[in-house]
Amino acid sequence: MSAYANGMHLGLAPDTNPLEVALDYCDTVNHNIAHFIKDRKFTMKFALENAKEDWAVFWERIGARGDLAAALSEWEITYNK
Repeated sequence: MSAYANGMHLGLAPDTNPLEVALDYCDTVNHNIAHFIKDRKFTMKFALENAKEDWAVFWERIGARGDLAAALSEWEITYNK
């Protein structure tokens, strides 16, 4: 967040609420993604809270081959607790 705050928002007041910076970052990322995919024919919403279900749909849509069960099990691993 520090790199975003200091790189994108030069001259931010030192007492700026970090939550405001984080929310602005999320808005910026979401708008950039929406702009990038606006003219794409094939897109898919992928919700992390439904990752296993959405991954299976994605897998089928792209015609992936391999071990779907093993791929789905990756969503059970917690990294960087």
